[in-house]
Amino acid sequence: MESGPKAPLEIDPGEEGQAVKLAVRSLNDRWPSGIDLQYDTLQSNIRIYDYYPFLFREAFPSAPVDGMRRLALAGRLYFSSLLLFDRLMDRTASALLATGDGVRIQALLFEANLVLHGLFPPESVFWKSFQGYQAAYTAACLEEQAFASGTRPRQELDEATALQIAVGKNGLARTAVAGLAALAGDHGPVEALTRSIDSFNVAFQMLDDLKDCREDLRAGIPSLLLARAVHDRPEAGEDELERWIERCVREIYYRGHASYVVDLALASLQRAAAAVEGLPVDHWRSVIADLERRCRSLIPDMERIMESNRRRSQAQPLFELSLPPADGGARPIAWEALRLLLRQWQLGFGEARHLMKFESEEALGLTEQLQYGDVFQRAVIADVLCDADAVLEGKLQPVIDQECAYLLGRRRRTGIGGWSYFPEMPQLAPDADDLGQILQVLVRTGRLEEVREHCEPPLAVLLEENAHPEGSFETWIIPAAARSAEQEVQEAYARLAWGTGADNEVVANLLYALSLYDRERFRPRIERGLDFLEGRQDPGGWWPSSWYHGPYYGTWVCLRLLARERPGSAAIGRALHFLREGQRADGGWRMDARSDALSTAFALLGLSTSGVADAATLERALHFLDSERGTEGWPAYPFIRMVLGRPSGTQRSVLTYGSRTMTTAFVLKAALVWDLRFRKTVASERSPSPA
Repeated sequence: MESGPKAPLEIDPGEEGQAVKLAVRSLNDRWPSGIDLQYDTLQSNIRIYDYYPFLFREAFPSAPVDGMRRLALAGRLYFSSLLLFDRLMDRTASALLATGDGVRIQALLFEANLVLHGLFPPESVFWKSFQGYQAAYTAACLEEQAFASGTRPRQELDEATALQIAVGKNGLARTAVAGLAALAGDHGPVEALTRSIDSFNVAFQMLDDLKDCREDLRAGIPSLLLARAVHDRPEAGEDELERWIERCVREIYYRGHASYVVDLALASLQRAAAAVEGLPVDHWRSVIADLERRCRSLIPDMERIMESNRRRSQAQPLFELSLPPADGGARPIAWEALRLLLRQWQLGFGEARHLMKFESEEALGLTEQLQYGDVFQRAVIADVLCDADAVLEGKLQPVIDQECAYLLGRRRRTGIGGWSYFPEMPQLAPDADDLGQILQVLVRTGRLEEVREHCEPPLAVLLEENAHPEGSFETWIIPAAARSAEQEVQEAYARLAWGTGADNEVVANLLYALSLYDRERFRPRIERGLDFLEGRQDPGGWWPSSWYHGPYYGTWVCLRLLARERPGSAAIGRALHFLREGQRADGGWRMDARSDALSTAFALLGLSTSGVADAATLERALHFLDSERGTEGWPAYPFIRMVLGRPSGTQRSVLTYGSRTMTTAFVLKAALVWDLRFRKTVASERSPSPA
């Protein structure tokens, strides 16, 4: 092992992190296909652990770089195993076997131990420190489980105990410093760095508890935040549990408990920074400062969102609905989905919102902030409610009117108007997908005056200045010339962060809206767009999507347009074959290893465009959907995907959004269309034959 002082070496932690990811990928090749050591689904949470030891590089200048790299690899593997283990703490044995996460943890720990045993000899002081961290982690897990199981009263979870658990559960982060000290033969900085790491982890845990409060309430996982705000978990059924969770979340935010843990996190970060004052650990200091900025930005964001919620609740009208009997077909599923959707409407569709944290971009005037968007979501829901209202003969009009008013109120008031996915983010341009979805709702509800006033201006820019010769158009609606300062920023942000070019599903959605609005006026535009979409179909029969997970959403919206405007297209037959072949043995369709309700709803909607599906296919699909239903709707599955950094080819991150409310809405839409076909078939079969 290398020893003696060395000149400091310039190290880029980001580059080292990329090397660690490549090393994990290489290790993964040695294991069966069902064992994924990379654990990319939580990449945003573990990114720092790809290069954790290099944050403290300057404090241990004599540590050999090769040893640091192996230490970073072991740390990444260990941290992945801990995240998996934490996820499994509340699962049953059958769920553990079904997911395979237990054997993944074994594989991760094996590889991590192999790296560490090759790095430190048995007599190294590192092992004594490491065993102590493992013991502290185990003790913290046992104490947390005692509170979760009720063997220790939750009233005893005071602040001191909660902080002790937080430090213990995150204590393995100290391993990096202990390893660096052993590699360098210098334990001088260890005590100060350990205090800093502990304080940082307390702050991180407080923010994580705030972010995950709903999931923790549902699973019964204790935290300081919940100990302050929550009492008397109900013993009744799932419906009462969900109502209790909503009450608890309101208590957390509106009674100051959220602000308390944010303040506690800020105080911990100040201690973390003070502990390393004078030490040459600039990378670590920047990590502390970054988390502190995130904490401080949460305060105005929380106040803004709470005020928005207050205004929305005050404006929500009273509404009661009596549904007719669920007499066969897909109606039992449809009525249950509608009830659940109306319950979320009473709550302001808070569960459907997409909350996203944006990083600072000084050149674009974008400060780090939390944004939320529900315009696209509520336009989809309003469209589905129009489907249900046609069956219920106008009984849902008060709800639909309220939703239309909300959508019109969220339009952009500058530039060309239109709608943005995150309405309060001026750097984000209005887009064709939101425009198409809202245009459909306004046309279906007869609001043609609003269409002319609010949809025509951005539509003109899109079709005249953002169109391409082959029949497609850009997703972002930005004037090609004579831009305002705001539009210049929007153009730069679209190009640098999101990417430009046509997106199949956006083209199909907007053209379908034009077909509903004024088919003859837009006939040439629609025809060229159909040519474009036919040319973009995958040989397998489906259409790839830029903004949505899986093949089924894009395939449905393309089929919907083709079936309406070009029913003789050969692309329809290929797509229907793809959908029919995609049904699994359990009756559902899937994106990943198991079938899911969202993919199944999209597949059923795609099949509905042909008007034909054999009874066995439909019966199996409806049975699967019924089996997937929970007391608060169908589960959230990955729906929208946002890839930041597309243009340069250096993808920074893939962000995923899903929602129980959105899955439930699409299940309702699919159930309604097939229920209507079922009733038409029954009526036809019962009609007397002509004499």
